[in-house]
Amino acid sequence: MKLNFIIFVCILFSGINLFSQNKKIDSLITVLNSAKEDTNKVNTFNALFRQFITSEPDKALDYAQQAFSLSGKIGWKKGISNAEYSLGYYYLIRGEYQTTLVHYFKALKLKEIIADKIGTCRLLGNIGNVYTRLGDYSKALEYYFVALNMANLLNDQQVRSNNMSNIGFVYKEQGDYPKALDFFFQSLKLSEKLENKTSQASTLGNIGLVYKEQKDYPKALNYILKSLKLFEGLGNKYSTSITLGNVGIVNYEMGKHDTAMLYYNKALNLAREVGDKNSIARHLGNIANIFYVRHENEKALNFYFKTLKMVEEIGNKSGIVHNLTNIGILNIEMNKFKEAGKYLTMALPLSKEINFKEGIKGIAKNLSKADSALCNYEGALHYYKMYITYSDSLSNEENTKKQVRIEM
Repeated sequence: MKLNFIIFVCILFSGINLFSQNKKIDSLITVLNSAKEDTNKVNTFNALFRQFITSEPDKALDYAQQAFSLSGKIGWKKGISNAEYSLGYYYLIRGEYQTTLVHYFKALKLKEIIADKIGTCRLLGNIGNVYTRLGDYSKALEYYFVALNMANLLNDQQVRSNNMSNIGFVYKEQGDYPKALDFFFQSLKLSEKLENKTSQASTLGNIGLVYKEQKDYPKALNYILKSLKLFEGLGNKYSTSITLGNVGIVNYEMGKHDTAMLYYNKALNLAREVGDKNSIARHLGNIANIFYVRHENEKALNFYFKTLKMVEEIGNKSGIVHNLTNIGILNIEMNKFKEAGKYLTMALPLSKEINFKEGIKGIAKNLSKADSALCNYEGALHYYKMYITYSDSLSNEENTKKQVRIEM
């Protein structure tokens, strides 16, 4: 069963202390109530968007839409660009990544037209973040390095820090943990120098998750809990939910399932509060995993179906594949082989569509089991051959990667 965790990608907006946030909101609303229909009012709408996006995203969306409308009315391209970015970011936290890209690329085009170099630099990194979440790491790296080079030229230390952390994530995904930690610690040092607590929290969480991958659980918890404390202090509910889930996963891997369940439920409640569909799906799936290892199969199945519904709403194809596969595997264990075949067969073409070879391999193996149990030996042989084909292909790819790393 797939464990769902998330590593943080650094974004443009910074979190702030909850008390100062409330004072800031009151001040901005006072300004808004007396503002004329001009650029200052647009900036106030966008500022209010930033205040509400991690706590009340739907209210934030309303402010972004008003900023977009007024900017168009007065013909202010910079305001339109900033509003497009805000709209994209709203859909990012909702897990609607393709819609995010539509808005981000519109914003990027406008920033290039008005020669907003700093805005262009930051947006390039944020586009990289979307590709990261879509699992397109080569494209993500392309945008991160362009953004990093621009940040060096512009001497924008915060964007340097952000992109170092994001590049570290890609190396982490590639299994190059020493290089990942190197970039993360460089990022952390810069964010501490800049006194940016949001960046510090994100990077601490990333470092913790690298140690999790290395199965150094005490170190992993140490860094992730530091991250959690900072996010809670900032009043950033979106990132707090993610971090609570990550604490749960470390406890799960340590075999502390009851503790993990407590953290997953806290994370789920907070994700629902802010309407973060991607995190809701992640936490539901992880709760299902606990029921699975406890052999509470009906409860596990119920939560996998809840997760499946959520990832279908988001359009997360990878998530759909994982949950269809989990449902199929669980049905095999419950001796419901026909039902298992139904869900595994649904997962197979989608795995091929997104070129998820590891997924195809697992699905084929389990389809072979299901067909064999149903005495469909022709089907069982067909899928077993598919399993062997993809196993060999993945083995060859891994050997090639190892050779490339040796040569480098």
